[in-house]
Amino acid sequence: MATQLTPPALPPRLELILETLVRDSVLTAGDIERAGRVAQRTGERLDKVLPKLGMVEDHRLAAAMAKVLDLPHRRREEFPDHPIEADKALAAFLHKHLILPLELSAEVVRVAVTDPLDEFAVQALGFRLDREVRIEVATPADVEFGLSRLYPLAAGERVSRKTAPAAANDDLDLERLQDQASDAPVIQWVNALIADAVEANASDIHFEPQERGLRVRQRIDGALQEITAPPTGIAVAAASRIKVMAKLDIAERRLPQDGRCSVTVRGRDIDLRVATAPSLRGETVVLRILDKARSPLDLDKLGYSKPAAGRIRELMAEPHGIILVTGPTGSGKTTTLYAALTELTAPDRKIMSVEDPVEYELEGVSQIQIKPGIDLTFARTLRSILRHDPDIIMVGEIRDADTAEIAIEAALTGHLVLSTLHTNSAAAALTRLQEMGLPGYLLAATLRGIVAQRLVRRLCEACRRPSDQGSRLAAKLGGMSEHGTVFGPVGCPACGQSGYRGRSCIAEVLPITSELRDLMLEGAAEATLERRAVETGMVRLVDDGIAKANAGITSMEEVLKAAGTR
Repeated sequence: MATQLTPPALPPRLELILETLVRDSVLTAGDIERAGRVAQRTGERLDKVLPKLGMVEDHRLAAAMAKVLDLPHRRREEFPDHPIEADKALAAFLHKHLILPLELSAEVVRVAVTDPLDEFAVQALGFRLDREVRIEVATPADVEFGLSRLYPLAAGERVSRKTAPAAANDDLDLERLQDQASDAPVIQWVNALIADAVEANASDIHFEPQERGLRVRQRIDGALQEITAPPTGIAVAAASRIKVMAKLDIAERRLPQDGRCSVTVRGRDIDLRVATAPSLRGETVVLRILDKARSPLDLDKLGYSKPAAGRIRELMAEPHGIILVTGPTGSGKTTTLYAALTELTAPDRKIMSVEDPVEYELEGVSQIQIKPGIDLTFARTLRSILRHDPDIIMVGEIRDADTAEIAIEAALTGHLVLSTLHTNSAAAALTRLQEMGLPGYLLAATLRGIVAQRLVRRLCEACRRPSDQGSRLAAKLGGMSEHGTVFGPVGCPACGQSGYRGRSCIAEVLPITSELRDLMLEGAAEATLERRAVETGMVRLVDDGIAKANAGITSMEEVLKAAGTR
């Protein structure tokens, strides 16, 4: 069979593996011949080229290797729950050569490898651990999954692997971009990347071209983590593939673009929001993962304390007026409004929203996506929907005076208006609106309440431990609990060694009372408004955070990072 493959002659064991794939009707001799020509051009081994060309799936190739070489075939469900060693130098070696330790005894270490023909890396590991190495075969995706969970690299640490040389001409024309975006290896890599991010509960995937190549990171529980970049030949095409999925113009790389698409991962429907922007080294792409199954639109499940959730529901029960949710980007403002709208939806109410972008489709809500390119702005759309006689209006964000004035007009004419604003505290929203040129008497007449919130990471319940540092911080802020114990992060396989798993919400809820209205009419300063709100019962962000730290939900470090000090 060797004469039908590609010169020079293949190693005997690789020939047997390919023969098995042909005999099992996974490959044809023609497939191998075409892949052989690519292997000659790129300098890669033939079995490395076949999966990249989409001619054979990784798990089929791994099974054939295990069969021919008489080795076990290990899958990710059978991986251990704990690392055998936590040596950082060892972790870098394992990532570089895609080797995952499985079991360790006094004389033997059993490992999963993606390339059982690479004897050098296995021998080097044996010398490093001073043990005999026995190998099993696993797919690259499974080994990378195990390594990221059991042997995570330090933040910012990168591992270089040998990849095929890049195309000589980087000035790709439209036709080549379309062809590359449709190549099976590109599609497989992007699909696998999205699936792994969903499995890891990531909220975003970031593609960032750098001088040394493409950096790929995913955000888990608010923290960015670097993951393995694609082969060089796939990196440029990956951005084009994502733009094709989101129905964006793949030829336009000079201007930012926004789009969305839906995919199915493990039987779950996932919405993706895609944003691109030009950078010095190429196009930066961000995928926002929107998974309703992971983020239920329910106030009780978003992490609010019971008193805060109760006060928010009281505000939402107002018949008219404006309710604002404030906080920085990524603090969960829109999710809070969606959860509120879900509770407010009823057969006898008409609810309309104006958003940029529409993140989730809500049953019973007429949602409008603004399009500035055709002058469909927040202000113009808001004016229009007032003629549709809605009971409740959600405005994605109050960005300018025009939008704020129309929102006030809607509130004055009997509508309940929900919206967001970028400010650091609830009281700061009042001064921000006044800076937009809105008079205090109109704000006093229409505002019903303001919610300021942040997201903090939840401590992993499997490994959290009492923290002396956390206790000192709590004592310094005067927020020590009665039992005197504050927990901190440790790190374990269940949380990917981060010490945190999931996120919770801390919030301050500011109802606009008659006393605060009087102060607003007098032009009181932000500090005066906040001080009076606290005196009348408002729990500030930092105090709500301290309460959650005392309850063991989060750490004091997370609270200080999100809300600052008193």
